[in-house]
Amino acid sequence: MDYEYKIYPVLNFGVAIFNPGYKTFKELFELAKLIREDKNFSKIRYQIVDLRGCKFDLKESMFRELLELVYKYCELDNLECVVYIVNSPIETAYLQIFCLELPNRKICSTMKGAYHLLNLPISYDTFKNLIVV
Repeated sequence: MDYEYKIYPVLNFGVAIFNPGYKTFKELFELAKLIREDKNFSKIRYQIVDLRGCKFDLKESMFRELLELVYKYCELDNLECVVYIVNSPIETAYLQIFCLELPNRKICSTMKGAYHLLNLPISYDTFKNLIVV
């Protein structure tokens, strides 16, 4: 697997991290589905998705498939804030298109920015330690 995720049910926090490099639509879809099928998914209120260093080539139809997956699990979705960390202009544009359709989605380029956007009741040092999955 070229990605990892971890859910911290007590903190209502989820972390998803992709290793840098080219990512296929299948990998993006696979991780999104895996997280939603996790027994603790409904406990996540705040989530970070680290896509720094990733490149992907998506088509509009693929966005539709991802959105359909999100809507399929909406009864389990208690997400109040999802922050995508991305540091490439093209991938940022892709995420902006995706986020237009979904509430509570934000984009930033740094871990510190993600910490501030999520507004979790933990210190930044604790946050950084949780991100290492």
